Amino acid sequence: MRMVFSWPHTERVRNGARVPVRSWFVVVGTVVAVLAALWGILFPLTDWAADDSLTGLSGRDRADVIDATRRTLLQAAGGTAALTALLFTVRTYLLNRRGQQTQRFKDAVEQLGSEQTAVRIGGIYSLEHIMRESPEDHRTVVEVLSAFVRETSPAPDTPQEPRKRLGTDVQAALTVLGRRPPREETAPLDLHATDLRGADLTNARLHRANLSAALLGGANLSGARLEAARMRGADLNAARLRSAHLEGADLAHARMDGADLLNARLPYARLWGASLPEADLGGSDLEGAYLKEARLEGANLYAANLRRATLAGARIDRADLRRADLASVDGLLEEQVASAVVDG
Repeated sequence: MRMVFSWPHTERVRNGARVPVRSWFVVVGTVVAVLAALWGILFPLTDWAADDSLTGLSGRDRADVIDATRRTLLQAAGGTAALTALLFTVRTYLLNRRGQQTQRFKDAVEQLGSEQTAVRIGGIYSLEHIMRESPEDHRTVVEVLSAFVRETSPAPDTPQEPRKRLGTDVQAALTVLGRRPPREETAPLDLHATDLRGADLTNARLHRANLSAALLGGANLSGARLEAARMRGADLNAARLRSAHLEGADLAHARMDGADLLNARLPYARLWGASLPEADLGGSDLEGAYLKEARLEGANLYAANLRRATLAGARIDRADLRRADLASVDGLLEEQVASAVVDG
């Protein structure tokens, strides 16, 4: 036979509610501890603290010194208690706030899985608020929203497949990612192999982003910060990249037919084998860019900066090179120049 031990009379009724008896033990213990501390301050501690000051005193003078010492000790004890209470209050507030933040994050992520577009958009903007308020949640929110875009809008197996309209929830996620707070990030934004055709990424912060094999045809990337972005094999046909920052970006074998790169900055960008026929690169900065075997037929390179760029094997038939700076260009042959439109 199994014996079960239990406290006798474990509950009492107080104001109509049952209160565990053990809670009374805590209250009594606390009161006893406080009284013991007060007794220690008022008598032994006071005598010890005032010992040196009592030498040679008697009567009224002695009592005054003892009273003054007690008041000082009580004030110090009160200040310590107040400071301790404040610290506990702050700690409790921080724990409660973190708990609320965790619950908000959980609710927002659950909203992303809703079948209703409006609910998903609400979850996206809730995550943005969390990211802005809580730097420690920045990376997690970025990863969640990036994964949402990758899962919701993956690049089709056949790039020529007609594009369905970009979902408003995907565009909302891209907007939030593109304007995220400028904090130090240990991992780059990962949007590789996504279908973002027609997306609005104006002035988006996408430096070091992984956009390899992404479909960005017709997307608006004007003024976007794409420094050191990985865009290998990306489809940027007819994309707007006016005044975009592509310094050091990897655009090897990217397709950029008819792209608008007017006044774009591409110094030291890697454009090996990139397809840029009819692209508008007028006034762009391509200093040191690697354009080996790039296709630039009919491209507008009017007044472009091509200093120290590599054009070995590049196809520049009908390309407009008037007023372009071709100083120290590497690999540019006379027959290539002859096929282009040049000054004189």
